[in-house]
Amino acid sequence: AAEGLIDPADGSYSIRVSGRLDRAVTVVAAELSRFAVSAGNGAVTDSSVSGAFTINVLPADAFGNASMKIDNTVTSETYASVAVRFGSSHAAVTVPAGVQTVPPGGADFGAVAAKMDGSAVITVRTVDGALVTGSGEYAVTGALTGSVTVRFTPEGGPPDPPALITVEDYRGPDGAGDQGGMVLIAFPNSARRDAVMHYRIEREVETTLAGYDEHGREIHRDAPVKAWMHWATVGVADTGILRAVVPALDNAATRWGVRSVAGVDPAPARKLTDRFRAPEDVAASVIGDRQDLVFAPADPRPPAPVPANIRTDRAAGELRVSARTETEGPVGAIDNIPPAAVTGASGDGAGGVALRWTVSADDGVVGFIPYRGYSIPIHGVKGYRVMRGASPDRLEEIAALPPGSARFVDDAPPAGVASPVYRIDAVDDNNVTAGDPFTVENVSVRLKFADIAGNPVYLIVLPSQGGDLQVNFEDVIAFAAAFGARKGDAAYNPQADVNDDGAVDFADYVTLVASFGRTALATP
Repeated sequence: AAEGLIDPADGSYSIRVSGRLDRAVTVVAAELSRFAVSAGNGAVTDSSVSGAFTINVLPADAFGNASMKIDNTVTSETYASVAVRFGSSHAAVTVPAGVQTVPPGGADFGAVAAKMDGSAVITVRTVDGALVTGSGEYAVTGALTGSVTVRFTPEGGPPDPPALITVEDYRGPDGAGDQGGMVLIAFPNSARRDAVMHYRIEREVETTLAGYDEHGREIHRDAPVKAWMHWATVGVADTGILRAVVPALDNAATRWGVRSVAGVDPAPARKLTDRFRAPEDVAASVIGDRQDLVFAPADPRPPAPVPANIRTDRAAGELRVSARTETEGPVGAIDNIPPAAVTGASGDGAGGVALRWTVSADDGVVGFIPYRGYSIPIHGVKGYRVMRGASPDRLEEIAALPPGSARFVDDAPPAGVASPVYRIDAVDDNNVTAGDPFTVENVSVRLKFADIAGNPVYLIVLPSQGGDLQVNFEDVIAFAAAFGARKGDAAYNPQADVNDDGAVDFADYVTLVASFGRTALATP
């Protein structure tokens, strides 16, 4: 007598024989409880396939052994086939339609994966729980299922690039303008959209960053060069045209490009805090409630191999990148909001022409650019320009001052102009806001100097005019050139009018000679 046992741990069979065994022992599989499903290309069974592939369905017991019985009773008859339906979790995967029959030993079925990356779950399920018996009768035993997760790699080379790319200044969610630092990038989906995992936005910039070493550390060149850098990533959208707002981080005009990427994009080693993805409130602060735009955080980095210490999920296949679609010319972000003008500008002749004003109301932080979890401040004023001329329509720049400046001394006013006109302009990256011009009357006054002991030092030739800080023969010669002149005369020199009476005469000469040889302090 022979007795068969099934090990519940792994489904293996063991035979215990008593007496003499004089004939073969046939073991019939236990009742059908599930389907063992696998997929592959041709004769190769693998979970990574492309194009046309096969799905093998094997009716099996709970342990994966081929099953030939409807149930586990001794009298249960074997079946001829099982009625099933196929399903797929991805619309790009075509599986057999309608009711299919599976024989006891299993069968292969044809399927097709469109040109795509990603994965899909393929399922097999009995039709209303029905089994087709050898006599053609149906016996309902409950819904039996089986499934396999299949990864797909598109056939051929890299995906097609977008047909074109347009880049323009982003003017804020309402279109009224912003403080700069943002661009709006638009491009159509790739012709093979199903094969694209995401799009890579690139920018041509001057940079010293050359790549990363095997440990993920940055490698820099000695001098900057113009190079294309990965700038941002945009996911595939259901719309025909993708529109993304991308931080430019500056207002420099550069060329931009876009590539289609299939597979897994390997990122260089970096801290987790650098892998910033903007939360909803940050994106909303940039694009508002517009549904036609997405916010793509800036992530400048050069394309580089995956460092040895970084693991990446290669389930979707190797990285495949299309050719770059580029803009025709350079495009930059624009500050569309000019700074407020300075107020209260005035001047007087004390110590040259001393100019004073109240800084622009926008002299400070007026906005922010989100970048890797931080907010880069945007300053409303980048500096001030001091303009001077003989009339309001003949002004030229004489000085450029940093933000926060509210004072400037013009120690070299133009000769022969008794009442020059000045103007203080506030500037940012793209705008100049002119202040109101003003005239400084009677500016031909003497700059006064003293030595370390406090004694007056009468310098006729000022240091700004090429002179030194000591009264010497150079000053006497300059005094002689102005001798006899009165205020308003072309030859009048206020430095020679040492007693400030409006005329250069002998009294001034006597006073000048008395200070001959003295050395003045640098500051009058």
